[in-house]
Amino acid sequence: MTNNEKPTTSEAQRKAVQKYKQKTKRFGLDFAPTEFDLLEHIHSQPKKQTYIKKLIRVDMEAQKYAGDLARLLNYLLEHEDTDTALMKNAGLEQYPSIIIESLTKKKAE
Repeated sequence: MTNNEKPTTSEAQRKAVQKYKQKTKRFGLDFAPTEFDLLEHIHSQPKKQTYIKKLIRVDMEAQKYAGDLARLLNYLLEHEDTDTALMKNAGLEQYPSIIIESLTKKKAE
C-alpha cells in the first residue's frame, strides 16, 4: 500500500462507525481571551476528555453530598490516613471513592 492509498474498510465497519456516531453526543466550548488559562490547563492534560469528564463527575458527586461536605473535608484535613475502616468508623464511608481520591490528592499537593 502506498502513502496515497486509503486503508479499506468493510461495509460492516462503516455501519458500526455510523451506528456509534448516532448514539454519541458532542459538546463544544468557547473560551474568551480572559479564559485562555483554562484552555491551556486543559491542553496540558494528557487525556483531556477523561480529565473533563472526571471533573464533572466529581462535581456531580459533591453536589449529592453538599450538606456533609464540610464534615468530610474536616476529616481529611485532620487525618493522614484515609483507610476505609477509619472512614467507616467516622461515618464517612458513604462518600464515593472518586471524591475521597480527589480531595486526598489536593491535600497532598
